[in-house]
Amino acid sequence: MHDNRYNPQKATYNNWWDWEIGSPQSLADIITLMYPVLSAQQIKDYTDTIDRFIPDPTKRLIGSSIKRQAPICSINHWPISYGEYLARTSLLS
Repeated sequence: MHDNRYNPQKATYNNWWDWEIGSPQSLADIITLMYPVLSAQQIKDYTDTIDRFIPDPTKRLIGSSIKRQAPICSINHWPISYGEYLARTSLLS
């Protein structure tokens, strides 16, 4: 999935839901289930991908869409430290 379809270098096409909810939800589940066997680089690559397509769910979405993205963002950031998360976001800029 990461190598061929869903990575930070890909441009979005077709339905936004697939890029911002469907795929990140599946990828976050995969990270959670496979965490013990993933390398640090794989975890970084996959969480960077989710960040690329959901940089800040509060900026654009409302209602049911943000309700679906909130758990994805939470799951996406549990493997990294809070300091690293802040460094990735614009909160420190």
